[in-house]
Amino acid sequence: MIIARSSLTPFNGLAATRIPERFAASGSDCGKLSSFLVNALSADFNMSLTSKQTRHLRSLAHSLKPVVMVGSAGLSEAVIREIDLSLTHHELIKVKISAADRDERKTLINKICDAIQCECAQTIGHTAVLYRVADKPVISLPND
Repeated sequence: MIIARSSLTPFNGLAATRIPERFAASGSDCGKLSSFLVNALSADFNMSLTSKQTRHLRSLAHSLKPVVMVGSAGLSEAVIREIDLSLTHHELIKVKISAADRDERKTLINKICDAIQCECAQTIGHTAVLYRVADKPVISLPND
């Protein structure tokens, strides 16, 4: 089952929505999945990390290698699904984006964060560090 974040059900200061299995299938159901994501995740999501928490996440991500790479073909449902699964499993990942210019990379990162309800902790060049709280959190963020 795919887990998506939204403000529909409270969860640890955040929210979690489970996407039914019939929408998680690949192939012809991709259109159903995208329309379900648009409808289910249209609610506002605001995780807003503090600067102390962002610094902590950046220090943890320093030794990580990129898990997902977005190619020149751009963002697709399969790439979004893979990033979502990686964040569900790892909680903190690096994504390498091969977009031509800075504005296009920034747009792609914003689309990813909006689609899977995660927070971008850092961007350096073509690499973005994404974070989302897991069901059973492994990373403990510092409090202010």
